[in-house]
Amino acid sequence: MADTLVEPFIGSAFAAYQNFVEAYRDTKYLIDRETQRWHEQHGVIVRLPAWNDFKTYLFYVLNTPDGITFVGSFSTGRLLSSQLSGTALQERIQETLNRRVPLSRVLMVNAWEAFFAGDLRSSVISAATALEEILSNLVMIELRRRQAGSSGQIERFVDETSNRFLATIMLNLFKWPYSDT
Repeated sequence: MADTLVEPFIGSAFAAYQNFVEAYRDTKYLIDRETQRWHEQHGVIVRLPAWNDFKTYLFYVLNTPDGITFVGSFSTGRLLSSQLSGTALQERIQETLNRRVPLSRVLMVNAWEAFFAGDLRSSVISAATALEEILSNLVMIELRRRQAGSSGQIERFVDETSNRFLATIMLNLFKWPYSDT
């Protein structure tokens, strides 16, 4: 009986959990990426949840008489949990949740995760895709700055042109690789 009541909400709970993990990964990446700890601990990146690992039936909050609060869930799959310490980290995660993680950073965290796992092929593909995304955004910014067309025209141009081609244009615009000639 409880399963039928909760079943319609599992999908939205999964999406919310995915968004939280994505925000957590991005926040930790921005805080730790240039530290020695990041490299020594291989980033310690929380794995994004997959649907097969997540099927939650009950979320609960339990307040004890001595003021301790427990929050949890009952799931059929594997579910990672963590206890956040420090309000600064919590505030940064909340800010990230409010504005969403840019696709280029999602791809960079995926690249680091694959790199630390020894999956160099996936790491290179994710990093190259992130670079293409960043350079495509730069093309759009530059076209808008130069008023090369209406906002809609520029967006259609960038959307309909391959990212690889846009990346090539941007690299040529910035004369990369640099040469003395």
